[in-house]
Amino acid sequence: MKISNLISSVVQTFKPLLTALQPSSSDAASPSRAVDAYQPASRAPLSLHGASHETSGLGLNGSSGTLRTATGRISDWSNPAAVVGRLTQNPSRGALADSAVRCGPSALLGSALMQGPQAGARFLDAAATGPLSARLTAPERRELQATATHLRAGTCTYEELSRAQSLLYRAGNTQNDLSGAMREVIDGHVLPGGARATTTPDEMTPDQERLFELRQHLTAGTMTPAQAAETQAILSRYYGAGTRVELVDDPSHPGVDARRSYSVTLPAREGASELSGFSDTELRGLASAGGGGQRHVPVASGGDALSTMVRGLAPGESATVRVAGTDAGTAADHFVTVGRRADGTAFFYNSDPGNGDYTAYSGSAGPTQPADFEAQLRRLSGRIRRDSDGDMPEATISRF
Repeated sequence: MKISNLISSVVQTFKPLLTALQPSSSDAASPSRAVDAYQPASRAPLSLHGASHETSGLGLNGSSGTLRTATGRISDWSNPAAVVGRLTQNPSRGALADSAVRCGPSALLGSALMQGPQAGARFLDAAATGPLSARLTAPERRELQATATHLRAGTCTYEELSRAQSLLYRAGNTQNDLSGAMREVIDGHVLPGGARATTTPDEMTPDQERLFELRQHLTAGTMTPAQAAETQAILSRYYGAGTRVELVDDPSHPGVDARRSYSVTLPAREGASELSGFSDTELRGLASAGGGGQRHVPVASGGDALSTMVRGLAPGESATVRVAGTDAGTAADHFVTVGRRADGTAFFYNSDPGNGDYTAYSGSAGPTQPADFEAQLRRLSGRIRRDSDGDMPEATISRF
């Protein structure tokens, strides 16, 4: 079967349905995105902006472009917020690579660094030696440990921390999107043995045709265990030994069979380059592997949701929450962190600030927060969204 013919047939079959599903002009919304797929319209780097004592926000993004990380050695850790406020999930220069999808691990690293360089070093050391470290090569594990050593010695650079974000993403990206992995093979982007194709073939192979059929069952929610096993066998020929297709719990409904869904775990090196978004499960796994004692709490909706969460945090705790990447976003596709330093000082960290957003913002140590800090929390609270299955996201509470 020719791919062009197949596409034409599918379009004609579903065209009436797609037309009926189009939103009206009064109901238009931003398209749904995978978790952590938020990307601003422009990728142009911007300068970082400081702030006064009264307005304790750092790293203001004054445009729709991407805010990049600062450069050079970090010489002063007397105020960790001043450091974290210059650390986004986007590298200071060069290709952005996986930066658009690494807000989950970036939020955890920022949470640890807000407790000081020693806490950040412990997090990186634990990630480099813990249960997820097998997804990294030996040089990559040594690189994380070297960054931890430099944090302790006061010689760490922003470039090292940016690189650490990428390595943490690789280590923690254990659950990949099954539909996406199947699509990569169907579209001819991945060849047997794992090589990436530079051109798209005109003819579909038997494996591609069969995966196309199996993917329809996955999308319809009718995939059987036998079909999942067949899918695993086909994908293993492309992604390699260690590819696993299995049912996983919905994090919001653990142990409920009716809410389970199929996921794929790809071999470590393929997972290192795969660009699926971080899930709540992966975030919890990385927090645990990094030594962050953790618990999970439901996220409420409403303008005071994050203010209430901050009031409930003990000194040294942080809560990492999925929200929309922008005010207009319709999906909970971006991780941010609210927390308290060991002295009780409240803060939030947004590793990929959009237009008008701050990278970091500090409040007070007491139960009552300054009006400007509360206003920023209300801004983020307004971005809390339900998941596609109607559930509210859960916050991961960590202590590094």
